[in-house]
Amino acid sequence: MNEPRILIVEDERIVAADLSKRLKEMGYEPVGQAARADRAVELAGELRPDLVLMDIRLEGKMDGITAARAIREQFRIPAVFLSANTEEETIARAREAEPFGYLVKPFEGRELRANIEMALYKHRAEEELRQAKEQYDELVRRISCGVYALRIGSDESLRMEYASPRAAELLGTTVEGMMADAKAAFASVHPEDEAGLWNAVRFAGERTTVFQWEGRYVVRGETRWLRINGEPVRGKESTVWSGVIDDITGRKRLEEATKQAHKLEAIRRLTGGMAHEFNNFLAGITLKLGLAEMQNPGGDVLELLEEMEVSCQSAARIIKQLLAFSSQSVIQPVPLDLGAMVAQVLEGLRPKLGDGIEVEFARPESLGLVKADRALMVQVVQDLCWNAREAMQQFSL
Repeated sequence: MNEPRILIVEDERIVAADLSKRLKEMGYEPVGQAARADRAVELAGELRPDLVLMDIRLEGKMDGITAARAIREQFRIPAVFLSANTEEETIARAREAEPFGYLVKPFEGRELRANIEMALYKHRAEEELRQAKEQYDELVRRISCGVYALRIGSDESLRMEYASPRAAELLGTTVEGMMADAKAAFASVHPEDEAGLWNAVRFAGERTTVFQWEGRYVVRGETRWLRINGEPVRGKESTVWSGVIDDITGRKRLEEATKQAHKLEAIRRLTGGMAHEFNNFLAGITLKLGLAEMQNPGGDVLELLEEMEVSCQSAARIIKQLLAFSSQSVIQPVPLDLGAMVAQVLEGLRPKLGDGIEVEFARPESLGLVKADRALMVQVVQDLCWNAREAMQQFSL
C-alpha cells in the first residue's frame, strides 16, 4: 500500500522541518512545504496530496482557514489545522472550513498520528459515500421512473426528503419547488382524481401497507396517467414513504383502445345477426311481391306493388351496408372507371325514378381509375339518387 502523502503548510521553517521529520518516522510521505496560504493552494492543485497539515496564522492576506476551505472546495482534499490559537472566534471560523482535525501546539507525536489517521479514514469514507451517491444519482437519472421520499407527520404535515429530476418532471414541478413545499408535488393532480389521491395517502399513513395510486396529472396542458408506489419507514412522530413514480399513459390508452375494440366487436356481431334476420324477412317479402306481380294486377294495385318493390330494394341496400360494417360482407377492391360505372348505373335508374325527374351527369375527361369495390360504389350512386328523389317528392308536397 502506498504511504499517505501529506502537504505541510507552516511559516516557521524549523517547525516545518521538524514536522516533516516526524511524519517520515511515522511512515507518511511529506510531498511539499508552503509558508504562505496562496502557495499552499497552488501546491495542493499540483501535488494532490492525501492530506494537508495547515497552520492557521500565515503571512500574507490569506490565512490558513481560508486556504483550507479553498483546497477542500476545489480539490476535495482534507485538512487538519495546527495552531496555538484557542480563541473561540478562531475555532468558530475553523469549523466553517470543515476541518478533519484541530491540533493545539505543542502536541505529542501520538496526537498527531491519531488526528492524521482519523482524518484519512473520514475522508476515505466521505469519498466512498460521494461516489456511491453519484452512482445512485446517475442510475436514477437513467431510469424512466421518478424516485421520491416523502415524510408525513402524525399531524399530516408533509416534507419532501428527496425527489429525482424525473419525479419532478412527471409531477409537473421542479425539485427545488418540492423541497421547498412538498404540496407542490400535488399541485397538478387532475381535479377529478385529487380526492382519491389524498384518501389513498391518508389510508396508507394509518396502516403498515404498501402505498399505490393510479390517477391523472395535467402537466403542461396534457393529461397524463401516473402510478405512484411507496413503502413506509415508520418513526414515532412521522413516516417516510419512499418509492417510484411511473408514467402509465401508454398502458392506459392501450387498455381504453382494447375496451373500445371489444365494444365495437360486440356491436358488429349484433349488427351482423340482425342484418341476417332482416335479410331473411326481406327475401320472403320480395318473393311474395314477385308472385303478386305475376298475377298481372292492374291499376293502383300494380303501382302499389312497384312502390313496395322499390322500398324493398332500399332496405336491401341498408342491410348490405350493415353486413359490410359487421365485416361479414367481403369487400373486393378492383381497378374501376368511376365515370363508366356511374353512367351505367344512371342508365338503369332513370326509368325507375319516375316521371318529371331528370338526371344529368357531367363526366370529367381526365378522370382516372380508382381501386374500389364495384358493388359498394354502385350502391353509393343508387343511394344518392333515391335520397334525392325522396327529397324532391317531399319538397313538391
